[in-house]
Amino acid sequence: MKKLHGFENEYLSVLPPVILNNFNFSKVIKLLYITDLGFYPKARYHFVHRDRGTEEWILIFCTHGKGAVKSATEEWLIESGSIVLLPPGKEHTYYAFDDDPWDIFWAHFNGDSVNEYIPQEALQGNGFLVINKTSTEDMQMLMSQFWQMIQALSAGFSYQSVFYSSQVLGATLAYVSLQSVLPHDSYTMGNEYITKAVKYMVDCKINPNAVRTKKISFL
Repeated sequence: MKKLHGFENEYLSVLPPVILNNFNFSKVIKLLYITDLGFYPKARYHFVHRDRGTEEWILIFCTHGKGAVKSATEEWLIESGSIVLLPPGKEHTYYAFDDDPWDIFWAHFNGDSVNEYIPQEALQGNGFLVINKTSTEDMQMLMSQFWQMIQALSAGFSYQSVFYSSQVLGATLAYVSLQSVLPHDSYTMGNEYITKAVKYMVDCKINPNAVRTKKISFL
């Protein structure tokens, strides 16, 4: 069994071109914008293969479980903390492991200045990039940023929502670019309070009953 989407408790937003065209007046949005955004928890049987890739860049962030990403010539193991960039126009495959399926946040994005957000390592190579050195604290920060984007677009495709989500994505990609040039564990952006808050938020999203039963202390 293979599935593109349709996972329990998934989040999925697709911004049609007609919506994005409404914001052509914005010089800022045209620099970097999201076309698709989502979260797939426990995505067993998740499998994607594209012979010619996509028109956009793809960002994948794994928060739990395992999977794999393949280009035409290479393959990478993806696990908790892995960050993946897939370039446009190139064959790729990615899938969750059946025995330990991944939880992933993901975004498709593009823009007139998109290459300024892409790490040089990717631009100077074949475009594929996998980072496996994300600290626990930084994982929580990235989860928070993805939830902010999801919540903004879940409220509708207003100018404010699209603008906000594009700016948060810019911060996320700036982090990825920074991490691509730093030694392992040399830089941490998160903190323990973000960790507690985001873990609570994710638990409640996956299990709404947790809202009534769980307590959280930030201090």
